[in-house]
Amino acid sequence: MSNTSNKDKDNLFLVEDSPKSGAYVGGVSKVERYGWPAVPDVPGSFSFVPKELIGINPEYQRDFSEDKVVQIAKNFSWTAFGSISVAERDGHFYAMDGQHRLRAALRRSDVDKVPCVVFHLRTVEDEAKGFLIINTARKAMSALDRL
Repeated sequence: MSNTSNKDKDNLFLVEDSPKSGAYVGGVSKVERYGWPAVPDVPGSFSFVPKELIGINPEYQRDFSEDKVVQIAKNFSWTAFGSISVAERDGHFYAMDGQHRLRAALRRSDVDKVPCVVFHLRTVEDEAKGFLIINTARKAMSALDRL
C-alpha cells in the first residue's frame, strides 16, 4: 500500500492528513474500520532541558555501559543525539529513553541543554510503562541495514 504524499516548496515530502491519506479507507478511518483502541495517552512537547535537571531512575532503567557512554561523548553529534524521551513528574525530569546519550552529554562541557520530548506523567509506574513501550517497539538494526 502506498502513502499519498505532497511535495512542498522546500522539497520535503509530507503525508497528507486527510481522507485521501492512508489513514482512511473508503471514507472510514482505519481506527474505526479495524477497531483499534483509542490512543491511551497524550503527545509530549518538545523542549530544550538543562542536562543537570534530568535524572535517571534505576527502578526501571537498564544498567548502562561505560564504554558506550564514552564512545558517544567522544564522537558527540547533535544529529546522532536526536532527542531523548523525558518524563516530567512532580516538577522533576527523568530520562525514560536516552540514558546513554544523556550521560554522554553530562560529560561534555560544550553541551548545556539537551533536546527532549517531555511527557507529563503521574507516577514512576507510568514512566516504567513508557520505558517498556519505547524499548520493546524497536527493531535492532541488522548488518544489512547499516550498509
